[in-house]
Amino acid sequence: MLSIIAAKSDYIAKADEVYHNLREFEEQFESEAQVINYAKCVLIRKEELEDFNIGGINVTVYQDHDGYVLHYLDYVMNLSVYEDQIIAFNVHR
Repeated sequence: MLSIIAAKSDYIAKADEVYHNLREFEEQFESEAQVINYAKCVLIRKEELEDFNIGGINVTVYQDHDGYVLHYLDYVMNLSVYEDQIIAFNVHR
């Protein structure tokens, strides 16, 4: 009987951890989408991408040889730009 209780307790703890990780990923994805969407709109209007705030997220922008480096929250996003279009990006902490 004790082993069933221990197994259920372990299952609940692991399910809680998975839920927490999914929630964190969802929040990261949402902020990433907002930042990319804003940058895409600025570039399509052929404007210079500069520091901005979108949805309460402060983004610091640096120009790079290949495009831009954006710092926001705890993330760094590298945007590769060609002819005012984002052709590639990556995000890391």
